Amino acid sequence: SGVPFPYLLDVREADALTVDAVAASSRAIDIFAGGGLTVSGAVRSGGYLSLGSDLWVWGRAPIETSFGRIAIAAPEVNLRGPVRVLDTIPDERRIDISIRATDDDFDDNNDPRQALFVGDRIAAVNNVQLVSENGSIGGRGLVTADTLLATAAKNVILHTDVYRAKVDIQTPTITAPGTTGIIA
Repeated sequence: SGVPFPYLLDVREADALTVDAVAASSRAIDIFAGGGLTVSGAVRSGGYLSLGSDLWVWGRAPIETSFGRIAIAAPEVNLRGPVRVLDTIPDERRIDISIRATDDDFDDNNDPRQALFVGDRIAAVNNVQLVSENGSIGGRGLVTADTLLATAAKNVILHTDVYRAKVDIQTPTITAPGTTGIIA
């Protein structure tokens, strides 16, 4: 496949929104929903890619950029598809992927869930920043990057393959099984 057509994609929806077809542009993509945002079709950008919601972002398909940055923010973030920055200039100061959840963890029909859930690979050339302002960060996905910056009010439970990790937790409990055992 070739390079996507270079147009700006800026979507502002007052209610819930589902992206179920491939959204691709070689320029910036910015999608926001006042209700929940579900990504069940791939979102691919050559530049900056931003996804946000007033309720939740659920990703079930690839979210990726070739050279830009990815920002995802919502009260609850549940990513079951890969999130990737494919190729960018190495820079130890640059955050390639930033994912932020603002809600507390919750119990969904006796199924406890983290406010920020990583169910598939998150991959960046430089740094990945994961923030759960009032809850936990967890999941069975693998985070690969130069540096992982993780901040949570409660727990951080991640699999990692990173060169450096900085973890800030507001409570004393941390469990972090990892492929490299870097987070501790």
